[in-house]
Amino acid sequence: MIVADSHWGMRNLVPDLLPARTRLVSGNERPLGMMQGADEEGVAAVFLTGTHARSGSPRAVLAHTWNGHVHDLRLDGVSTGEYGLNAWVGAHFGVRAALVTGDDVAVAQVREELGEQVVGVSVKTCHGTYSASHLAPEEAVRRVREGAALAMRNLDSLRPYRLTSPREVRVEIDLDHVARVDLVASLVREVERTSNRTVAYTAPDAIEGLRVFRLVNKLAEVQQDV
Repeated sequence: MIVADSHWGMRNLVPDLLPARTRLVSGNERPLGMMQGADEEGVAAVFLTGTHARSGSPRAVLAHTWNGHVHDLRLDGVSTGEYGLNAWVGAHFGVRAALVTGDDVAVAQVREELGEQVVGVSVKTCHGTYSASHLAPEEAVRRVREGAALAMRNLDSLRPYRLTSPREVRVEIDLDHVARVDLVASLVREVERTSNRTVAYTAPDAIEGLRVFRLVNKLAEVQQDV
């Protein structure tokens, strides 16, 4: 099993607490981002654990996409979150999403987009951005363990994530960083500014799609003189 630490600086997990046969991927700025390891031989499926809802989702706890500067991400016109981008990268290597865990809003979004055959385990019910009702840790672990076992039994029934080539990607930047849209459009040749706060580009595959998306986000973080 490959565990890809994928929150914030991607150095959150304690290696000593992982099973002996686990390999840990830690640290950011890696080629496949959150999906580092999906390109390795023998990887059959991905478990999307600790998933949050996409940016702008009502009621969802800490709903965001990537670094918090993204107001909306659309793949071929469909609004999605990090899970959609990661599923696209996984599908590029024939790796399908088999399990999603997280809050109830995130689990519902993933299963709606990727398919009901993805096993969903909700460990908390959202009340708002900073509030939720949580399962007791022991019960949450039990449900996730059962969901993982079911997901493994269902691998043969998983349908591939839909792929189109090329694919249109639209990134809408939040209002606090809208000034960076000009910078993005001027420095990234693949990108076209389509509105006051939106850029778009056509990606021939998931790897290029992820590369340009990460570049757009990095430039959106740049501090500019006023």
